Amino acid sequence: MSSSPGVPQYQFIDAIRGIAILLVLLVHVAQRFPVEGGVIQGVFQFAQMGVQLFFFASAYTLCNSWFNRVGGERRVLLFYVRRLFRIWPAYCAAILFYVLFDIAVDGEVDVSLASVLANLFLVHGFFPAANNSVVPGGWSIATEVLFYVLFPPLMVVMEWVGSLLRYRLLVLTVLTLFVMGCSWFFDVISVWELENNSFPYFSILVQFPVFALGVAYYFSRDRMAGLSPIFCFSASVVLFFGLAVLFPVYKDEMALVYPSLAGVCFLFLFDALSKVELDYGVLARIGVYSYSMYLVHYLFANKAAALTAPLFVALGGAVVGVLIHYTVSLIVVFYLARLSHYLIEVPSMAMGRNVAKSLLRSHSE
Repeated sequence: MSSSPGVPQYQFIDAIRGIAILLVLLVHVAQRFPVEGGVIQGVFQFAQMGVQLFFFASAYTLCNSWFNRVGGERRVLLFYVRRLFRIWPAYCAAILFYVLFDIAVDGEVDVSLASVLANLFLVHGFFPAANNSVVPGGWSIATEVLFYVLFPPLMVVMEWVGSLLRYRLLVLTVLTLFVMGCSWFFDVISVWELENNSFPYFSILVQFPVFALGVAYYFSRDRMAGLSPIFCFSASVVLFFGLAVLFPVYKDEMALVYPSLAGVCFLFLFDALSKVELDYGVLARIGVYSYSMYLVHYLFANKAAALTAPLFVALGGAVVGVLIHYTVSLIVVFYLARLSHYLIEVPSMAMGRNVAKSLLRSHSE
């Protein structure tokens, strides 16, 4: 994978994360503005698939880390240690942030203690009341954590079947069809009602195919070397707008497959960006802060937009209002996340690396 002189080899992954958080920010701003009909409405709503772009990138980077790190017999333990220190401290800070906000605004916490504890221990993906109520968007953290749990066993299977691509893709295809079949079956027998942004939609069963696509791309990326960046980028744009136009109509009816279709779109985007020699600058910097931005953005992108929407709509209409509030929110969230990144994320990741090194040393002695 090539890169320009002075440009980090994997800066494109930060750019991907930057695009992902920009999409998530857009959908939550647009929810407060009366944008109706046409391509613009579809794009604003389909921007929620920025979460799936995060999932795809996460699966790819986890594979890259898994096959390029040492660890020996303790590789699985070290994996979990690094993942825990990567996401948990910042997520705990986000829980505190939103709890204190509720107290400051309403004089009380709007969620139960059980929901807070479920989020604190990262098991909120199993409880509908806790899944997305404490930290807005926290459902994706729960789903990501469940994928972390599944990832080492999945990699063991990938290594067990050997290096032949067709066997690895066969395993991923079978697993994907199985989990999608389970989701469809549960919906048919009314165990749950699957629709866009429902508790079933947030589950690992519906989102797993996106992670599987990221893993599949990692193993098959060399086979895509013959595809030009222009072709891949064009394919991603066509797929994005095609899916976006249809999204307002079919988002509930096709809730089972829309994340997977978005994953295919992002596969082409990912491949395109990996092949071009660019310094992504601010976009990559946004990607570096994207986790903290994701955790805090909702307060400014959505809750604050409820206050500003009438004014901005009166000044220039719904679309202009979205763009104004989006720009202001992006600036505020970027600098708040930058502070969070250096005060919380960087120290916690360093602590995770130190713990991992200690475990390696103790094992080698």
